[in-house]
Amino acid sequence: MTQFYCFLTISLLLVCILALVYRERRRCRKILEAVSAEHKLNGPEVTVLQNGYIRMRVDIVAANSFSFKSYLHIFVNVPAGKDAQSTKVTVETINEIAAALHSEGLLVGSRMGIHETDEYDEDRDIPQCVFPLDIVVNEKITPGRFVQVCNSLFKAIMDNGCNDIDHFTITGTDTGTVYKHYRGNLCIGMIQCEYGKQIVVNSYIDRPVFFGKDEQDFSASQYNELRDSIVGDGFNMSIDEAAECIRQILKHTGKGIGGNMVKAKNRLSVTISSRKSSVVLHVMYQDGLWWIYSYGNMLQLPVLSTESEADVTRMLMRVMTNFEGTHQ
Repeated sequence: MTQFYCFLTISLLLVCILALVYRERRRCRKILEAVSAEHKLNGPEVTVLQNGYIRMRVDIVAANSFSFKSYLHIFVNVPAGKDAQSTKVTVETINEIAAALHSEGLLVGSRMGIHETDEYDEDRDIPQCVFPLDIVVNEKITPGRFVQVCNSLFKAIMDNGCNDIDHFTITGTDTGTVYKHYRGNLCIGMIQCEYGKQIVVNSYIDRPVFFGKDEQDFSASQYNELRDSIVGDGFNMSIDEAAECIRQILKHTGKGIGGNMVKAKNRLSVTISSRKSSVVLHVMYQDGLWWIYSYGNMLQLPVLSTESEADVTRMLMRVMTNFEGTHQ
């Protein structure tokens, strides 16, 4: 009888804990639902907002290991503006937004790559700079105030002119050459000339804070000329066709690696796991774009969005072939 009461007490405690966690996540979800954008991803683990060529990510994070409270973590790469002065104004405005949140008792933490505006130099190559910004707000923030914060951040960033600045690069690899087109805080186009093939990928993916050491400037006219000269590679796989291929791949993942797939209309999730690590790949169609991203410690795939179903399935299949016949 004593064991029964112990079991009942533990069960009730677990139910209460789960109820508190669910209530907190539901509260955060309601706040995120209030935010609007030109394109918006409401994923199981992440929310992405995109206006123009500026993308912002919002995660629900636990306050700490011993708390049931949840915070909202805003992350955005802030691109430099058309000149040093406009970039200074952006940084100053963002600092004012953070200061206002602090004075209202809503700010948990704020961090930006550069804080002091006097660090900027008129002779510096500002347009190529990107500054990572993190803002964490606590459970006291209301949906209306959070919407105001997001809108203010978007305005502060877009007012510096970065939404209209194009930058093109070229990178030599062991297998060929990759050309990239950047605008705002996104890479909005890529030309892959590798393995004897030429592929144009029109997608949106987060722009890195630093260019690769082998990434060099490239001219807009040469990029556009090359892009227009390339004929499609004929890849036109649908999500349904990709699902059939993935089922076969999951049957041959190799010793120590397991996986399963959940398929619904315009949505697909693939879980790959071993004894030490796991990853969930999500593909979905929302708000006019196809989205793909990963969640887990086995693979870090950034959020990619595109208007093309073929481009998102190409990325998905490229990732999945890495697990075919693999071993732990």
